[in-house]
Amino acid sequence: MFSTEIIRSYRVSRSKISEHPFMTLWFLILLIAGIWMTLIVIVLIAEMDEPFINPTRRDILFSLFFILMAKASAETSEDSLRNHSLKYYFVTPIRTVKIALSRLLKVFWYNLALIAFVMSLVTLLIHVQGITLPADSMFFVKLYALIILAPCVGFNLAVFSHQASLKDKIILVSVYGQVLTFVWTILHPSLSPSTQLVLIAILLLYSVFITLITTPMFKNAWISGIKGKNHNVLRFHRRKDFLPSIIPPGIRKVAQGEILRRWRNRQIPATIGVNLILSIGLLFIYRQLGPDPDIGLDLGKYFYPALIGITIYTGIVVHSVIPSLTLFSRDGNRLWGFRTAPLDSRSLVWGKASSSLLFSPLNSLVLVLPITMVLEYPPIFILFALAASFCMYFLFTGIGVLMGVVFPNFDESNRGAPDVMTMYSSLMFCLITGTFFLGIPTAVFQMDRILGLLTCIFFADMAALVMVILFKMTGKRYSDMEVSM
Repeated sequence: MFSTEIIRSYRVSRSKISEHPFMTLWFLILLIAGIWMTLIVIVLIAEMDEPFINPTRRDILFSLFFILMAKASAETSEDSLRNHSLKYYFVTPIRTVKIALSRLLKVFWYNLALIAFVMSLVTLLIHVQGITLPADSMFFVKLYALIILAPCVGFNLAVFSHQASLKDKIILVSVYGQVLTFVWTILHPSLSPSTQLVLIAILLLYSVFITLITTPMFKNAWISGIKGKNHNVLRFHRRKDFLPSIIPPGIRKVAQGEILRRWRNRQIPATIGVNLILSIGLLFIYRQLGPDPDIGLDLGKYFYPALIGITIYTGIVVHSVIPSLTLFSRDGNRLWGFRTAPLDSRSLVWGKASSSLLFSPLNSLVLVLPITMVLEYPPIFILFALAASFCMYFLFTGIGVLMGVVFPNFDESNRGAPDVMTMYSSLMFCLITGTFFLGIPTAVFQMDRILGLLTCIFFADMAALVMVILFKMTGKRYSDMEVSM
């Protein structure tokens, strides 16, 4: 089973690469540039006499472990526990333990392949650029050990968190989640590297043992995940429209349907919650560094404005860009239903995209207001930040919707989720265009506040115009899309 899944995934990836060779090349260029810039930043921070951020090796190792663990948990949830195609395995004589282990090995293989690829690029850049990282050989040994442990922990947490019983879910996640506490404790510098490696190996054996004895829960988690994400069940809701009547009827109906779907799948509360966490994170950084952080090179006054901009970018990516990439591909063969509806493709695009745009004011306020009020920034700066957020919302939504139609993923096993090349390239394209659209208003704002605010509003209008043009291109591309039954 494991080899079959890997071969199928390899064939799908190879076909995508052959169909979009320039996209693949662009992805590799962006990936190399991103890794190179990350290495340069690490070296610069290490060379500072008093760095404003001084993470320990324990912090770095645990952060990398947590990221890989979260990635494995998300992949297990989306690719296994919400995968309708697994029903063909469960109706065969294949034992549940073999099905569960095959899904675990698939997640483990993907993590290992990703790390091998990234570490190869890191090694190449270190030798070409002559970069010296502040790390010894034991750091990488512990890193590799945690890389092996992370998929097992993430897989088990995903299975436990998808149990039908809320009581079982809370107990299992709370008890097994203490593995994260043990990892944090093991990485304490008071322990010798050999002792740390032994304890990590014990945690790995424990996690594998838990996976083996809880395999019946894998099927229960899959059943719970399928029931929670069944889009084909009949649902009822009020006939009364909840969007204003000034929106054209066709666009309003599609937008309401998308909003209801996203609300039922908890995507809207989840994205608002993520943005709220990002805003709380800004307040936490303010509490740690104070109002005037000393980062050297006389750049302290730009620290919080830049951090606010990065946070707004991240929040918009989570709320708008990533969902926009799946607006059409997640419908799969059901796209033919929209073809028979009395609605033109442009109105359909507007209706689907409006499900993200209508919540942009709330998300902008959640991201901007708390930190700017704590920093006691003047009202004109708050208005500038809000105008910049709307500029990014318009621009990024247009890019995300267009990329979702140009590079769709109709693999129903992952419900149309975009592949990593499409997602990464879209995010980098948003970052580049966003820098261009906000670079000029920011420069003007430094010279004159009023003129800078007006410039930002003007560029927000231009971003809205670009979004309209991109929506028109998306509608044309959608009309030409062929759907095979």
